[in-house]
Amino acid sequence: MVGTVGTTLSPVFLLWILPQHCAWAAPLRAISLSYKITITPDGQPWCKIQGQINGNEFLDYNCNSQKNATEVWERQTKTLKGLMEELKKNLLDIKPGIIKIIGIDSFSLQGTMMCKQESNGHNSASWEFGFDGHKSLLFNVENKSWTVLRPEGEPLNETLASDRAMTGDLVSIATQDCIDWLQQVSRAQALLSFFISTGLLLESFKTTSNQLLRGLLNHLPQSPCVAAGVTGVCHIGRHM
Repeated sequence: MVGTVGTTLSPVFLLWILPQHCAWAAPLRAISLSYKITITPDGQPWCKIQGQINGNEFLDYNCNSQKNATEVWERQTKTLKGLMEELKKNLLDIKPGIIKIIGIDSFSLQGTMMCKQESNGHNSASWEFGFDGHKSLLFNVENKSWTVLRPEGEPLNETLASDRAMTGDLVSIATQDCIDWLQQVSRAQALLSFFISTGLLLESFKTTSNQLLRGLLNHLPQSPCVAAGVTGVCHIGRHM
């Protein structure tokens, strides 16, 4: 519960008093959402996910336990973990080639997906991959092309570029799932801005406002994939 002096407001009530199609619910400024995934084929935990909104971390998750992940973010982690399981299989297949190039027996693959919504409503998305902190491979989701930046990126490029299902998943997650998640966050942040500007929520309640943002997100409508109970990489309602 959050409110001004003498007022107590819940996320459900705040959504009720502001119609979904009100102009205040539109994005007010450019916003970006990014996820950094880390896969260590022979390590524990074998996968990690970090999420950022406009460069500010909101999610820190690993495959053994969950930290700072609320119900709404569980939807994203399920989708990304499904993708990471497929990437792990590919890594195990090409592991000897990677080791030969980088010269060490153990390594981690990092992948970063970012989607942006500009103030004019234009959306963009991208993927990049690397080993042990070195950017090695870029994926252009618009034309589905790969760019190798370092030698160790070549075996990964050959594996992923030849996998149509993987390419489709990378495109769909970046251009559809990520944009959907971004719009949810954008709408919730616009609602918070409205509540603050109209005095329904005091600016001084900054820490509590972050908690309210999570509460608002938890009460937004679910995606078709979540409503259908699909876990992992989901294709319900997608048009490639």
